[in-house]
Amino acid sequence: MDRITRQPEELEGVPLVLSQLYQEIIKAYNAKLDLLVLAGSRMMLEGICEALDIPDMVLAERLKLLESRLDSKSGHLATVAKICNLAVHERRIEDSDDADLCLGWAEVTLKRVAIRRLFRQ
Repeated sequence: MDRITRQPEELEGVPLVLSQLYQEIIKAYNAKLDLLVLAGSRMMLEGICEALDIPDMVLAERLKLLESRLDSKSGHLATVAKICNLAVHERRIEDSDDADLCLGWAEVTLKRVAIRRLFRQ
């Protein structure tokens, strides 16, 4: 399946390091470098947690706290963490749509945090 070329969106109030990471993940996605997309998506979620002062703990627990701050009960970020961990730790991708799915959720999470102005200024 061919991919649509993605362009990073301009998001106000996002820390520079996360904005730069977001742009690099989009470049990796457009170059079909799925392992980098998955590793970058995990880094994005960890960076969001760090920027929001969510305590350092197992990623799945941090993401539960992040979802609670966003008033979300979907649990999708836990699934994203599992997919990204498989890619990062075992350098394995189980589904061809994993990069698209994880990038999408990392991007949505970044947007939701930016819109709610939860990042420290």
